[in-house]
Amino acid sequence: MLSFAISFINLTKTALLILKIYFMKKSILLIFIALMTAIGCQAQEAEVVKSKPTLRGYKAFYEAEYGFDIDNEEVDNNGEKISNYPHCNNLMISTTQGYQVNNFFFAGGGVGILHYVDGNRTVMPIFADIRFNLLDNKFIMPILNARVGYVVGSWGGIYSSAWVGARLNLMHNHAASISVGVSHHNDQFSSTNNDFEWTATSFGIKLGYEF
Repeated sequence: MLSFAISFINLTKTALLILKIYFMKKSILLIFIALMTAIGCQAQEAEVVKSKPTLRGYKAFYEAEYGFDIDNEEVDNNGEKISNYPHCNNLMISTTQGYQVNNFFFAGGGVGILHYVDGNRTVMPIFADIRFNLLDNKFIMPILNARVGYVVGSWGGIYSSAWVGARLNLMHNHAASISVGVSHHNDQFSSTNNDFEWTATSFGIKLGYEF
């Protein structure tokens, strides 16, 4: 009877040892599977980050804008328009070329053809151009744009403008945009043998395409 009890105890110990080894191996297997899953997820995340689209590189912008006169600088003390003054209702087409540093910032330079509708004069602004995307390469995102330069032509002078708008992301880093902003152009101007400084300020709307 005693030997039977001892044999039963030994058998029980052996069974418990086998179960312990079984569950230990199972735990190791589960840990291994979890580890491999985690490594796989990290690899997928790294691949997603690596393949995230970027706007970085050479960029070209082509834009058309129309500006409406918002000052009275062309009116004399009697309220009459000054003869030959560059009344600032205007139409402008321009191109800007430069480098997109990252998904948020662009810097470059451009040239345009600026036509004063009322004054029937055409001049050529040459300018530096910076642009900011306020979101990280989204389908639609707000944008800011600023220009400063000089106008070449019979009505020369300093040129500057500031714009705020929206950018619509298209295929292969192409995009369309619409903006509103204020343009400023001033210089020394002669009228009836009198020299004075004139200012042409306009509020405009601008349509653009980039690639």
